[in-house]
Amino acid sequence: MKSFLLMILLLAAGCSTPRTSAVMLNNSTTYSPTSNIEILMRTPEKPYIEMALLESPEGFNVPDLLIEMKDMAKQLGADALLYVNESIRQHPPSTTYMPITGGYQSIGGVTYIKVKAIAIKYK
Repeated sequence: MKSFLLMILLLAAGCSTPRTSAVMLNNSTTYSPTSNIEILMRTPEKPYIEMALLESPEGFNVPDLLIEMKDMAKQLGADALLYVNESIRQHPPSTTYMPITGGYQSIGGVTYIKVKAIAIKYK
């Protein structure tokens, strides 16, 4: 019974969804959560401070990754996300031998995307 519970706990830990990570750039001040976040593709003209560098987990499309990043920025009290870059990692198609069926199976390639942005607060 104990080994069964341990197996369930290990499976649950392995299936957890990776979350957006944040590295705080300015720990001197904390802010109340915000409700609206802008996504900026270039540096804003009004003055701001950089709060945190955010990095998404690997995913399949940028809009979903940005939604999660916006949620994290809201919790930090940011006013906007300043887009930094995205990286793309491709896993090529492959063929695998299936011993149960005695044949080969083709597995399609997958593209993973990771996004980086800076959470900012206007002065």
